[in-house]
Amino acid sequence: MNSNKKAEDQWDSVQNRISGWLDERQELIHTFCILSDLGKKSPGQKILSNTVQNFCVILMDYISAGHFEIYEKLIAEAKTFNDNNLSIIDHVYPNIDNSTELALIFNDKYELQNHNNALFQNFTEDLQKLGQSLELRFELEDLLIEKLHLNHKTKVA
Repeated sequence: MNSNKKAEDQWDSVQNRISGWLDERQELIHTFCILSDLGKKSPGQKILSNTVQNFCVILMDYISAGHFEIYEKLIAEAKTFNDNNLSIIDHVYPNIDNSTELALIFNDKYELQNHNNALFQNFTEDLQKLGQSLELRFELEDLLIEKLHLNHKTKVA
């Protein structure tokens, strides 16, 4: 297999996984919006509790896929294409790591199966803080995708 075909196959593989991951992001955003609405309306504790648990599962899956799969694939692809944009990682990762830390704190606090009313005292503020962090994270991830993946499309076409 020639190197151009290899590069094209790698690009396609990364593109397919990124597309699936971005679908997961949409599910995360959708669930976040539902959770935000429920938190404002103060519904029954059981409904909020179940939605929070579901959100935490989606959040952790999304964060894990980014750290342990997507970012690694983007870096490997950039190396394959001898990309000069790899230095962007040094600027982006600290903010992504901050977002990951906030997500882990949120998850640790709210993933419990037996929530009580006292736990939800700061829920709206915690969710808002997480939402702001995720918004920045999504922008940075999009930047990584653009700089370390999408600009290679013309090289394999």
